[in-house]
Amino acid sequence: MERAVVESSLVRSAGHDVLREEMEVEFADGRVVRYLGVKREEWEGFMGAESKGSYLMREIRKHTYEVVKEKGS
Repeated sequence: MERAVVESSLVRSAGHDVLREEMEVEFADGRVVRYLGVKREEWEGFMGAESKGSYLMREIRKHTYEVVKEKGS
């Protein structure tokens, strides 16, 4: 999944697949996590949020997720 760099101390980059409703987040520590069932509106909310980290923790983190890459690997 293609990710865009974002301004955040917690998140380095993020991407969204509209058809699959998946959001991929690369954290500042190098971990990459894919969140499942993320709607377009949630993605747009994340990208428009003043604090990406706060929005992620409040709205996105509740979704089922899978770790794509562990930190440091």
